[in-house]
Amino acid sequence: MSKSQAFLFRFSSDHSGTIAVFTALSLTALVGFAGLGVETAQWYTTKRAIQAAADDAALSAAVAYGQGNTSGYVTDGKSVAGSNGFVDGANNVSVSVVKPPQSGAYANNNSAIQVTIVAPAKPILSAMFISDFNISGTSVAIINGPSSNGCVLALNSAAAGAGTISGTSTNITLNHCSFDVNSKDSAALVMSGGSSLSAANVILGGNDSIASNATLTATDGVRTNQPAVADPYAGRTIPTPGTCNSVHGPINGTVTLSPGTYCGNNAFKINGGANVTLQAGVYILNQTDFNIAGGATITGTGVTIILTSSGSLSNTGNIIINGGSTVNLTAPTSGPYSGMVFWQDGRAPDSNKDTFSGGSSMTITGAIYTPSQTVSYSGGNGTNGAGGVGCTQLIANIINFSGNSQFANNCSEVGTSPIVASSSLAVLGQ
Repeated sequence: MSKSQAFLFRFSSDHSGTIAVFTALSLTALVGFAGLGVETAQWYTTKRAIQAAADDAALSAAVAYGQGNTSGYVTDGKSVAGSNGFVDGANNVSVSVVKPPQSGAYANNNSAIQVTIVAPAKPILSAMFISDFNISGTSVAIINGPSSNGCVLALNSAAAGAGTISGTSTNITLNHCSFDVNSKDSAALVMSGGSSLSAANVILGGNDSIASNATLTATDGVRTNQPAVADPYAGRTIPTPGTCNSVHGPINGTVTLSPGTYCGNNAFKINGGANVTLQAGVYILNQTDFNIAGGATITGTGVTIILTSSGSLSNTGNIIINGGSTVNLTAPTSGPYSGMVFWQDGRAPDSNKDTFSGGSSMTITGAIYTPSQTVSYSGGNGTNGAGGVGCTQLIANIINFSGNSQFANNCSEVGTSPIVASSSLAVLGQ
């Protein structure tokens, strides 16, 4: 073999080895780059999950603190983070819940709680490019402490239109108090036609659906996706009906009625033209309606009217206030029924509706409490809320307004239980 042939042979051999090494390195790099793309997508998904968990944990901790849990809010926040898959101290995950935040835009703000979640990320396919690192997410929630200015509360947790205001000229005015709807539906509050709502604030479990020609005015704002507002009377026990009163309706003329149990069909039906005075005490309507005809008048101070059934709860009566009637009732200010004017058994199915019809004149001082029923206000009803004076609460499963109504909650001496909303505003990605 000549030198030139030997040189060519060595050159060819060396070149083939270089190509093999280059090819191996190129393949490794290609695998690494491909792995980096796959793992980057995974890390992005993890980042989103961590941020969502931090948001939930911060909101929950703030709600707990706002409801008075000033010692357990840290545990509450970490528990929520854990339920989202990020358990403090497990698999090198850390969850911190601090009040006030120590850094960021809300540093040293004592009304804020900050949650930070840190989780490890370990590259595998892309390990040749990057080392192990951490993925974190931080969220801050501003604490809105308990607000006890509610006067209308729809308890239903899921229905669309659990709070509904309709009609071309329906005006609902809540003087210095809030309209609260617990439904988580995207249309928890529905406003249509030319209706209007004016309130101190509106607190919704979900969101609202407001037609372009409807008007919503909330001086302190509309809060959506909020925790449920607690039923203020849920802890009270409805009484068992006693011996039936000897008085049976329908009721005519000028009459004074005594407390007791009223039983049977039409036992508490007040016909048009009647003028009825209720003595102070508790009136249990056993399987009969509270039915006030147009042109009738009923008055009473220190009065609670309870609608229930000693038999099937489906026979529980309803509240029927017809147009043209006059109702002037005030709740007792103390005792087991303090603050309650109407109490309809919450165990009753929502088969019939409570109706406050157009043209009636109502001064109701206290609570209208029908936790499992639908209440319809229509055509020109009023309460004693005009000008912000008086105390009227309406608490029902579903509430439909189709006539003018006014409410106020100057209830300090009435004996009502406050409608308390404790809500928080999550500030994401701090």
